[in-house]
Amino acid sequence: MGAFEDVAGEVVGDEGGRGARGEVVGRHDLVAGLVVAAVDAVGKHLLIDFEGGLSLRTHLGMPGSWHLYRAGQRWRRPAHLMRALLVVPDWE
Repeated sequence: MGAFEDVAGEVVGDEGGRGARGEVVGRHDLVAGLVVAAVDAVGKHLLIDFEGGLSLRTHLGMPGSWHLYRAGQRWRRPAHLMRALLVVPDWE
């Protein structure tokens, strides 16, 4: 899993939840302010568990991926390809 474990224990900020064109994606308001309890990869699924019992499950399919960057770090892929963004202190 690498650095994804560093996100556990962090609080999700209000900056995320935006899609490629700046539109709100899903129900980011449900996770903003929550603490990330754990991040686990299970097959082609990425599970992000939050304190309080809420989980975000994404199925990556064949081409899908999540990327983790330090705050301010240049992204490897263009922002217009992003489908969802979660931001915690020091990571996005």
